[in-house]
Amino acid sequence: MAKRLEGKVVFLTGAGAGIAKATAKMCSREGAGVAICELNREAGERAEREIREAGGNALFVHADVTDDTSVRDAVAAAAKHFGTINVLFNCAGGSSQDD
Repeated sequence: MAKRLEGKVVFLTGAGAGIAKATAKMCSREGAGVAICELNREAGERAEREIREAGGNALFVHADVTDDTSVRDAVAAAAKHFGTINVLFNCAGGSSQDD
């Protein structure tokens, strides 16, 4: 049976833990390459390692979703690594307020 996400790449924010991490693992099991976008370096590296150890294709990219440049750099790194991005899963929250 074909995997539903075979050949696709999913970029997930906040994927070091919780719902986004579980989603990254599910996407990987369905054949996707997954970009683990995470502020917490240790959590992001752990999620990448767990997916790779399960036979998946994962890349940790460090980013702070409240910083536009940080997010652009993370997207660029993921696109360079995988060649494309097909799905964005935004699960990390953050905001900044200008005074």
